[in-house]
Amino acid sequence: MDLCARCGESCEADDLVCNRCSETRIRATLPAEGLAPSVEEGSLDERLARIEAKSGERAHHVIATIDGALGGGVVVEISVVMSPDGPETPAEEIWGSAEPLTTIECGSSEVAAARMSWIDRITSERSLAPPEISRRFRVGTRGFRGEPTAVGMLLDARLHMAKRALEDGAESPPRSCTCEEDAASLRVMADFTNKGTIELFSVARPSIELRAAVALWLESR
Repeated sequence: MDLCARCGESCEADDLVCNRCSETRIRATLPAEGLAPSVEEGSLDERLARIEAKSGERAHHVIATIDGALGGGVVVEISVVMSPDGPETPAEEIWGSAEPLTTIECGSSEVAAARMSWIDRITSERSLAPPEISRRFRVGTRGFRGEPTAVGMLLDARLHMAKRALEDGAESPPRSCTCEEDAASLRVMADFTNKGTIELFSVARPSIELRAAVALWLESR
């Protein structure tokens, strides 16, 4: 048995999500989020034109972040960096912050990818500098009530699900698995380079034993 990447419940082996979440995901991919993609792109063109007219500068490059649950809903945020001479401006001469263009809630990462087509088009049409795109997903639910000694099996299962989702079923390992922790929380992150960063595990106020078990799992990678 595997764990569903969306709700964390048990599902059939080799399945990314359980039947219930699979049906939810299919419904979510229907064109029900905001504007139709073509209309959204036209709206972004208009917003970019207004920002350029107001600032007296031109777009240098686009920044986008994709954040959400692997196999579930995600949020796409798109902004643009402006500069006096547009893409001809050297990077060291850009001082302004990025101007937000839109925030789009999508039913799945596949829908998000379709919504990102505007970035490819505007970058090509205007010969902009390459876009900055970051992807951060979460697999499984947050929190942990099991025994610390069992966390390694959970991390193995979630890493397997992340590999299947991001590498099209291949077993290519992530570039690295690291721990982000402070006094209040602990997160285990897997970096799949251009595919995205995956939060495999997150828990608030972890015990000393749980921290030690996570550290042991990371050492084994």
